[in-house]
Amino acid sequence: MKTTPLLPLPDYQAIAFWSLTLSVCLLPIGLGGDRPIPVGLFQFGLALCACCLALSPQTEERLAFFAPLRAATTLITIALFWGVIQILPIVPASWTHPMWQEAGQALHRHLPASISITPVESLQGVMRMATIILTGLLSYIVMQKPERAIEFVRTFWRSGLVICAYGTAVHVLGLHKILWFDKWTFQSDLTATFVNHNDFALYADLVIMAGLALLLRSWRRNFRDVKPHRKMEAVQSWMAKRGIPYGMGIALIFGCVAASHSRAGLVLAFVGMGLYLFLYAIYRKEAGHAAAVATVGGVGLAAGLFFVMQSSQHFAVLFQDYSSRDRWTVYQLTLQAIMENPWLGYGLHGFQAVFRTHQQFMIMDFDRAHNDIL
Repeated sequence: MKTTPLLPLPDYQAIAFWSLTLSVCLLPIGLGGDRPIPVGLFQFGLALCACCLALSPQTEERLAFFAPLRAATTLITIALFWGVIQILPIVPASWTHPMWQEAGQALHRHLPASISITPVESLQGVMRMATIILTGLLSYIVMQKPERAIEFVRTFWRSGLVICAYGTAVHVLGLHKILWFDKWTFQSDLTATFVNHNDFALYADLVIMAGLALLLRSWRRNFRDVKPHRKMEAVQSWMAKRGIPYGMGIALIFGCVAASHSRAGLVLAFVGMGLYLFLYAIYRKEAGHAAAVATVGGVGLAAGLFFVMQSSQHFAVLFQDYSSRDRWTVYQLTLQAIMENPWLGYGLHGFQAVFRTHQQFMIMDFDRAHNDIL
């Protein structure tokens, strides 16, 4: 005789989805997700998502790991494994960084040596990389149903719009605040809940991509079954319900990117939107639309370069700050550091530690700036 449970089983798939979605969407509120408490809460959400997926009998039914995904997972797992090896004092002495031996001689004691100069910071880098990998894998598993993926993009768009609207209000009012903290850097830049303007610009670019995806999807769905004589009415209805709201939201966020004064973020916004439209047309097998996007993008790029060259005196101020003067020095020293130890490396998250050995303290200002964009 079949018995029914006294209480219905929870929907583990739904719990897993919202644990992951809320963790991702709320992470930027905690100073851009670059502090221990926000990251800890984010990792707790990932753990809850993983537990719910393990308890759900529907997980294995829908899951399919394709060959490219398996290859990518293997490669990134190897990189993570090597990051762990760089921390441990188990490698041959010839592999360890010479600073460990010099420090041991200066202190007259034996120090456990490793490839990494700063194992504690490298451990943080390993944990950060593992968190990113787990987020990607859980996202792939949870978003097997298109409805889930669309709901995630929609939630990400809405949360990003709220964060950017908050940043706009704070910037316009001149409050110089990040949440309830006094802003201690990038005083004239719009950073919303982030500390670094480049990190905020990259986040805003992702929100723009989400809004653009939803805009195109709503356009396609709105005209899927519309009869020819009712197209104008459908266009007016779509503009009022979807077109204008999405367009105003994208314009607001694009303005935030410009107000962040992040040159990399601004370039990525233009390139990202153009590339997305081009690839979307290719995906839809619309060669004419793809060619039109490529043509408009090329003409726009040429016109932009011509305008900048003709008005170079107006744009010169963008390239007169300390970061522009030191940029090529940073690139040269980065290349020099890589060439000194190309195979073994210095340990994950060791950006600052590496350049302390070069006595170039101005490079510390670049930590988590442009390298995060890459």
